[in-house]
Amino acid sequence: MADNQFKSNFIDGPSDNFLYGWGRDNYGQLGDSTVTDKSSPVQTITGGTNWKQIACGYYHTTAIKTDGTLWAWGNNTYGNLGDSTITANKSSPVQTIAGGTNWSQVAGGYKHTTAIKTDGTLWTWGYNGYGQLGDSTVAQRSSPVQTITGGTNWSQVACGYRHTTAIKTDGTLWTWGSNWNGQLGDNTVADKSSPVQTITGGTNWKQVAGGSYHTTAIKTDGTLWTWGSNTYGQLGNNTTTQRNSPVQTIAGGTNWSQVAGGYNHIAAIKTDGTLWAWGYNYTGMLGDGTLTQRSSPIQTIAGGTNWKQVASGSSYHAAAIKTDGTLWTWGRNIYGGLGDNTQTDHISPAQTITGGTNWSQVSCGYNFTSAIVEAKTDVGTKYVTKEYLMNVYPYLTDIGSVKFAGLWTWGRNQYGQLGDSTITAKSSPVQTVAGGTNWKQVAVGQYHATVIKTDGTLWSWGYNSNGQLGDNTITDRSSPVQTITGGTNWKQVACGQLHTTAIKTDGTLWSWGRNDYGQLSDSTLITRSSPVQTIAGGTNWKQVSAGNNTSTAIKTDGTLWSWGWNNSGQLGDSTTATKSSPVQTITGGTNWKQVTSGPDHTLAIKTDGTLWAWGYNVSGLLGDSTISHRSSPVQTITGGTNWKQVSGGYYHTTAIKTDGTLWNWGQNTYGQLSDNTRTDRSSPVQTITGGTNWSKVAGGYYHTTAIKTDGTLWTWGRDNYGQLGDNTRTSKSSPVQTITGGTNWKQVACGYYHTLAIQENGDDF
Repeated sequence: MADNQFKSNFIDGPSDNFLYGWGRDNYGQLGDSTVTDKSSPVQTITGGTNWKQIACGYYHTTAIKTDGTLWAWGNNTYGNLGDSTITANKSSPVQTIAGGTNWSQVAGGYKHTTAIKTDGTLWTWGYNGYGQLGDSTVAQRSSPVQTITGGTNWSQVACGYRHTTAIKTDGTLWTWGSNWNGQLGDNTVADKSSPVQTITGGTNWKQVAGGSYHTTAIKTDGTLWTWGSNTYGQLGNNTTTQRNSPVQTIAGGTNWSQVAGGYNHIAAIKTDGTLWAWGYNYTGMLGDGTLTQRSSPIQTIAGGTNWKQVASGSSYHAAAIKTDGTLWTWGRNIYGGLGDNTQTDHISPAQTITGGTNWSQVSCGYNFTSAIVEAKTDVGTKYVTKEYLMNVYPYLTDIGSVKFAGLWTWGRNQYGQLGDSTITAKSSPVQTVAGGTNWKQVAVGQYHATVIKTDGTLWSWGYNSNGQLGDNTITDRSSPVQTITGGTNWKQVACGQLHTTAIKTDGTLWSWGRNDYGQLSDSTLITRSSPVQTIAGGTNWKQVSAGNNTSTAIKTDGTLWSWGWNNSGQLGDSTTATKSSPVQTITGGTNWKQVTSGPDHTLAIKTDGTLWAWGYNVSGLLGDSTISHRSSPVQTITGGTNWKQVSGGYYHTTAIKTDGTLWNWGQNTYGQLSDNTRTDRSSPVQTITGGTNWSKVAGGYYHTTAIKTDGTLWTWGRDNYGQLGDNTRTSKSSPVQTITGGTNWKQVACGYYHTLAIQENGDDF
């Protein structure tokens, strides 16, 4: 309600924009997955560095990312989050039900929200008891609807307590909603459920802001106008008389540049950089060093001519940013909304506890504040140390605020499978103890992980009961160790339950670990704690995959080979006999392109884009509309020739088509199919989020994780050990982003109860 920024203040460009919140958090409005008040800034749970514009309502927050997506969190009593639900408050960001990547500006009111898209259309949702949604009704909406006037020429919107006001590209000003104090400016006190023009008309309105029961706006000629309730002198015309149509402030002038409307007060900046405030001053929100209300504008006690942007809270506080990038707050602080690590009111501006000179945009809600930090760097390289960044950006009090390129892990960790030198479970991503920014490919077994670096070296950690780490021991490792063979020519690796298999750049295939079913393919049943070549030898192995006790690989000639346990026909050779050396699938052929293994089933895509599955089929994980095991390949029931990538979970399967859609099938006990149900599926269904921008997917024990083409990372399914990485232990039946957020995720892999993913370097770091 109090941020109401005009477009010239929005931040674009290649910089990293971190989103912080502080103050009251009773409904999760800070977005950090808690409902605990904060007296100093904390990051939202989604993290990420691509926040563009924020808006605070009474008890909720909305924000737009640089990719054009719109997110909301906090109180949702009337559907004000726009996610098609009500009463379910959200303590971490969720996308509006409308989705889309073309949101350009958002504003928050008491319990309603309104936003404009890049196509100029205006959308509203939430509480509508006074017609503040402008859809000609008083019915609440839990998903966005267009205003009754429609149109594609809306340029800026602002919300008051129970009213809304907006400017069109033709410069006309429109208002709707509650009007008992004349805040609509149409010379009446009658509520309006569809937009009406202010009584003054005109085509030269530039920026508007909504207060509790009043409205204020600036014209292109630099004049400042106010109307509505004036009990505390908030109209700034040296009276306390209510006005039902616009009047100029007593200060007059033609050099007003930006205005913000608070509870019963207003703050504004002039073109000379001076900051002015007037109205109610109960807790010092005018920032003039007193508690005296003012009916005409006065300068804040801080003075100065370098104020850039101001926001006024829907309670009793205000915040402003200077041209030097410093952030200042003042007024009521009972819940820590001033961000100075105290709960003491301030009657003059003080800096937030984080300090810093990179604040770019601020918004005030009811006793809480949100702001964006823009982290630019003059470093001439992508690779910088954490120490360097801490020196450059001292406001990053928690180094977790910056997500560095490298390898991140989360979830269960009883054997050290997270590689962070501990055996403590993590419900949000941590970096491996080895650090570094040269991780290339990661593979995960039941309780161990293996990774190849860009220098071609191979590293493993976690459970090592059968030598699956390949370091010639059976000692568990909680930090990465190299395989005993060393070398710098490892190309691709895959992990089974208790064994590992990998291909070198010379095309040779190597395996190590458990071998009681011949899964190492060395024609023995002897377990190996260091790599051995497959019995087939050869230098034409191209891609390998590992199941529980099986391995499957494709050669450069396009043939597909399998070996190991075969109790459910997972070798695809039309038998259930175990094999300790490679055999071809019964279908033969030289057009196999990609293969992946679940614990006891196998999936593969051919060069013609068809998808085939075989092996264990309880819960329908083969996707052939049955629950019958198959010992030779069958196509999924959907058929098609546009399958791009497939991954096998424990009892479910997930795959992406060339059109970017994501499909799941099989067991769904914990929501691992992402269709917002817990119903098993024996044929493919799309994820609940839909979309055509999925690029990579991986299936775990009872969870799934995927990366979109925009580089964001999403997870869903069982979360008992934090394997979803969203800082909760709550299962999800639809995708959620990891707590680190970000748009530079490159590759992901799932274990039984843990997940690993690689971030690549962005443009800044």
